[in-house]
Amino acid sequence: MDTQNKVSESVSSTEIERWLTTYLSELLDISQDEVDMQATFDSHGLDSAAAIGLTGELADWLAIDLEPTLLYEHPSIQKLANFLAGELNAEK
Repeated sequence: MDTQNKVSESVSSTEIERWLTTYLSELLDISQDEVDMQATFDSHGLDSAAAIGLTGELADWLAIDLEPTLLYEHPSIQKLANFLAGELNAEK
């Protein structure tokens, strides 16, 4: 994951979806095509430790604080990306 390049401006849900898809494909050692954006994170095999790791990496990339429970409140890539894009763009 390239978390060195932090997001400093508003980001689209598509960009967040792309980041999440790449992260999950690398974590799970599967192709990006195998990552279902509408499936729940737990259906991809993420346990609580992996979910916390993902949330931390995502927070670093977006340069914002995120609650560890975020993946449970927005349980798919698509739902999480839409929520975050809405929150980030509302702050502008």
